[in-house]
Amino acid sequence: MNPVAREVYSVKFQMVLAIIPVVDLWAAYRIERLRFWILFWIGIVMVGMVLGMIGDPVIETVLGLLIGIPAALFLMRYFTIDWNKKIEEEIRQDSEKKKFEQEEMKEEQHQLDLKENYESDEEYEESKD
Repeated sequence: MNPVAREVYSVKFQMVLAIIPVVDLWAAYRIERLRFWILFWIGIVMVGMVLGMIGDPVIETVLGLLIGIPAALFLMRYFTIDWNKKIEEEIRQDSEKKKFEQEEMKEEQHQLDLKENYESDEEYEESKD
């Protein structure tokens, strides 16, 4: 299984994807919330079924959509913002780590250059004798 691309996603675009059937599953997968998303929609369907047993099936559908779509938009927005924060933090930490490693490599190279220069100076002094 391929890992999810570790990138920042547009909140607005994710919200649009959240209201399109089946595509919403892809949107949830991109931010690693697919399991929750499936359980959320199973819950909405179950609420709709209970409402359907109580009354008219049209009411079931209308109330299911009136509850499901705003909740889906809210959740997708919340989860995408959370995902973006997590990814931005990882990017920041990676850049700090790379900067630290580059500084470390520069220091090591400097030490090697000093040692090499010292050794070449000793060889020069020996050759003069």
